[in-house]
Amino acid sequence: MSINEAFKTIFSDRDWAKKLGLGALVSLIPYVGAVTMLGYSLRHLRDIAWDRAQELPVWKAWIEYLKTGFFAMLVGIVYALPITLIITFVVVVTIALGTVGLRQSGSPAALILMAVVLFFVSGALSLLSQLVLWPAYTQVALYDTLQSGFDFKGIYARAKSNAPAYWQAARATLLLSGASLLIMGVLWGGWLALFGAALFGISSDASPIGMLLVLPAEFVMLALTMLISVPVQIATSHIWGGYARSAYDLENPTVTEAEIQAEYAPEPLPDYLPPAPVQ
Repeated sequence: MSINEAFKTIFSDRDWAKKLGLGALVSLIPYVGAVTMLGYSLRHLRDIAWDRAQELPVWKAWIEYLKTGFFAMLVGIVYALPITLIITFVVVVTIALGTVGLRQSGSPAALILMAVVLFFVSGALSLLSQLVLWPAYTQVALYDTLQSGFDFKGIYARAKSNAPAYWQAARATLLLSGASLLIMGVLWGGWLALFGAALFGISSDASPIGMLLVLPAEFVMLALTMLISVPVQIATSHIWGGYARSAYDLENPTVTEAEIQAEYAPEPLPDYLPPAPVQ
């Protein structure tokens, strides 16, 4: 469940560049892309959990990835609702304070400072949410049902009874997500500095030239963000796949995938049909 093992698995795939690049392109698709990428990473989690991941999943089961990702997204929205409300409040306050500071001073310094504060506060809260979301994502990945993701007591009980494995995965997740957040913070901070220089250029000739560079720079930043976030998401799923092997006793050869998924399967319909009503 180490970070090194996760990235070793990713980059030992001979088609890793193709698969990660395609994942980055898929993630750029509004709404559907992020959901599909989440489902793809959870497929990798399931493969790791059942010790059958010799390489990354092939980008072909699009409907399966979209379905699993959609289930996980709905579960994640519910689990992350409290933190989402807090982040929304922080965003509103930060924008208000930054706007007031900009009007009073006429300098972008206050606005940039508020943006930096907003980034790191929301980032810290997002990191904390990972500790709750990934155990739920793990359950969705293994059972592949929406119902399983809302088994709050079951998810908590497994994490509690397998505390060493949980905290090992949690520490690796925080380290990995924190490092990627810091890198993206530096990159986007540079872009904000470029945007500020273009918008509030000292000379009249500097601003138009700077503004011409803003859009290409923003596109490059989005591409770099996806190229960072995609391997990080897959590596995180690898880590929680290792947690699943311990928490769900998948190392036991008597436990089968069919038995695991049957736990949340719908009740079978009766084998008989009721008699037709008498006319």
